[in-house]
Amino acid sequence: MAAALAANCRTGVGTPAAASDELRITVYDEAHLPPQMLFDALDRLRLILRQAKITSHPVLGDPANPEASLFMYVSLPRGGEESQIACGARRDIAVKIGGSSPGSLAHTVLGMSSPFAPFGLNVRIFDDHIREAALQHDLSDTIVLSYAMAHEIGHVLLRSCSHGEQGIMSPIWTKREYDRMNGGALVFSDDEAMKMSANFRAPVCRLPDRRFPIRTEIFEGIPLLQGRMRPANPHK
Repeated sequence: MAAALAANCRTGVGTPAAASDELRITVYDEAHLPPQMLFDALDRLRLILRQAKITSHPVLGDPANPEASLFMYVSLPRGGEESQIACGARRDIAVKIGGSSPGSLAHTVLGMSSPFAPFGLNVRIFDDHIREAALQHDLSDTIVLSYAMAHEIGHVLLRSCSHGEQGIMSPIWTKREYDRMNGGALVFSDDEAMKMSANFRAPVCRLPDRRFPIRTEIFEGIPLLQGRMRPANPHK
């Protein structure tokens, strides 16, 4: 299977953080993962981000927190106003790991993100799809989970729904990406790392006093990191 992560442009709920040298990552574990597995995945995620010169601080959040249930889609306006929306986007990460994915979502989608969310969740991960991908490629759930989170966080820090030509931000994870993942060689490109760092460390800006359209559709218009199943898989 190639990786199916979702690079969304959706919006969530919370208070945008101020500029900081450390990226705070609040994790809402609704999948009730084994504590050691989650710890190892977050530790690996921290190392992946460090390769991109991003220092991170993962913390566990209370799934009962209202923001853990808020994930909406912000439609990007036309006319070069992306920078204004980015100005209002939250500067930290709020990720929910769900135990099961919505029935309408392709099983090849591992997660999704909302790069311009001013509050609420800006990353969602689907544990059932993570486990399926890990099984298909003979990898631990921990490894696939850590890279899936890294991919979606990459979209948020890049303030973009676009994908790269290769590496972590590739739109399709094939056997090559999974093999590199297993060896710790799947990374962000130098250009991606530079942009992520610049966006994260940019001075806090003031959001113009205007509203941008918000759409409530769950999956419409979301660029996905598609994952191809092996031919032997009945769901290819």
